[in-house]
Amino acid sequence: MAGEIAHIVYAARLLTHMKDNVSYPSYWVGTVFPDIYRIGRISRFPTHIRPVSLSALVGNNDFTTGVRVHSWVDATHELYFKEHAIFEKLPWHPLLPFAFELFEDEVLYDSYEDWHLIIRALATVDPDEERMIHNRPHIQAWHALLQTYFRSAPSDESRLAYMEKLQLSSHSAKEINSIVSDLREHTTAKEILMNYIQTIEHILI
Repeated sequence: MAGEIAHIVYAARLLTHMKDNVSYPSYWVGTVFPDIYRIGRISRFPTHIRPVSLSALVGNNDFTTGVRVHSWVDATHELYFKEHAIFEKLPWHPLLPFAFELFEDEVLYDSYEDWHLIIRALATVDPDEERMIHNRPHIQAWHALLQTYFRSAPSDESRLAYMEKLQLSSHSAKEINSIVSDLREHTTAKEILMNYIQTIEHILI
């Protein structure tokens, strides 16, 4: 799976593929909506559409398109990492997959310029969110968490705050920060990420 910042960056890239099929900020809300399960007892699968092909990304509205794009990015991400045995090439740790998500977020943050646009979009609850998750305060809590996370480039402090909201233990959060720090210095980790991005670009040509 990709992290939330990565989802925005990849969704921005996919806009060029879909050309004029997206017009409203609800696209960005849909792009990050599926991972709302991270902050509550919500199964992952009802919010993740499978399978989604590149030719079928456009939904019946921009929010739905965003949800479909999220699912395509996750599926592509998971397939690439599995086929290339990525985590076998890095020092093993049970928290490595999530730490790699946060590392990816850190690397990609500056690849998107208008985070204020995303933050403004998340000020609104889309009607389709409430149709899928019948709990407006829960949706608003997810939006608020993302708004805070997107406000500045990831740091140890912002990751700790983010992981606290995700209800990770303090010990696990500190351990994940340590893994992210190691990945930052690990040449193979950077190569893996750059190779994956090149793969996405090749798919979209």
